[in-house]
Amino acid sequence: MASACPGCGTRSERIHSRYQQRLADLPLAEKPVRLVVLVRRFTAKRLCAAGESRRAF
Repeated sequence: MASACPGCGTRSERIHSRYQQRLADLPLAEKPVRLVVLVRRFTAKRLCAAGESRRAF
């Protein structure tokens, strides 16, 4: 899976880091509601062509 740089649109498949975010909401029909989101940050091989100094997105 790949992602595109928000600055210049260059696609990358290199993963910089990954982590989980856990969200909770009020119970629905007396059952707990939880959402687990797996987040991946990608890295570019070189600096953004749009002139941004960011390498991870």
